[in-house]
Amino acid sequence: MIPVNGVAQRGCSHGVDPRRNCRALAAPVRITLFVALLVLGLAAPTASRDGIAQPQERGVLRTRDAAHDFGDVLRATPLKARITIENTGKEIIRINRAHGSCSCVNVVSPAQITPGEVTDLEVIIDTSRLIPGLHKKQVLLETSDAGRPRWEIPITWTVIDLIQPVKTSLIALSGVHDRDLVVPVEFERGTAMKVVVTGARSLQKRFVVQSFREIDPGLRYQIELRVAKAAKALRTTDTLEIDINCADGGVRKVRLRVSISMRERLEFRPTRNIAFRKEETRKLLLGRKVERRVHLVASNDDIAFDITGHEVTGDFVAFDVKIVPIRPRKEFAIVVRIPEYLDTRVARARVLITTTDPNERVKRLPLHAQFERRH
Repeated sequence: MIPVNGVAQRGCSHGVDPRRNCRALAAPVRITLFVALLVLGLAAPTASRDGIAQPQERGVLRTRDAAHDFGDVLRATPLKARITIENTGKEIIRINRAHGSCSCVNVVSPAQITPGEVTDLEVIIDTSRLIPGLHKKQVLLETSDAGRPRWEIPITWTVIDLIQPVKTSLIALSGVHDRDLVVPVEFERGTAMKVVVTGARSLQKRFVVQSFREIDPGLRYQIELRVAKAAKALRTTDTLEIDINCADGGVRKVRLRVSISMRERLEFRPTRNIAFRKEETRKLLLGRKVERRVHLVASNDDIAFDITGHEVTGDFVAFDVKIVPIRPRKEFAIVVRIPEYLDTRVARARVLITTTDPNERVKRLPLHAQFERRH
């Protein structure tokens, strides 16, 4: 202790202010501490949002084959198959989601794949609602693979039936509504197993099975379907159920979709109305002609008719209508022209066409045109 003005003071014996010397010594300590913290921060692992340290993902996913064909499967029989995948990287790959591009495809996968691990995806396909024929879908994977987080693996398979229509996957019954329709449909064996048809029926009762017979026993059959005449045209569907005895002793049922179309005697083709959009009517402002046409056609060879007159009702000033014969008593063109641009938003009308057909004396053709107001 050195007395100064009678008071003892701490310090060195050379008379240097001790507080200045302490501040000089503290500066290098602060610099050293900052560098140490910086080095520790760079060496620390990457932290996730929840504060838990996570290793950097460097996994690489690979499949053994670019595409997978699962072959033939009998309809209504579950198809189970496997796809082999491998992690050729150095870190774990997480599979966040695995699913199919169709609701009929279900995929079961592991939660993660370790480096070098080879594993399988289990693919389960529900074929109960699929029509016979080739089907193409994808297995979709969402992973932690930084290089390719989303994978699409193509898969194919072919659905077959014990018995199926020849050269088609859909039975179509089409005719004129005012008469009974009888359609013979040929079926062939879809598998190597011999089959015997013992019965058939309509599930919704929209047609009846008139008869069935063997063309080639165990290989090919013909089933005759009848649709009763209706009061008006209709479009609907039904299901044909066929009872089958199989060579392995089993008894099975095959269900096939049936499309039914009972047409009008006289049909507008290709559409049942005529509509002009703004883009078309705007051409009138450029001096161009705007017109459309449909054809009125006899829907069966034994139907003949003539057109004796026509009338436009509704916004009749918006449309000019002309009837042009195409095939005598079989086909006529209805030509509709917009004569001028109207200062309105929409024009609607209907062409009433009088014919000589006893069941369809008047055919109605709706007309529609869009415009833009010019003020």
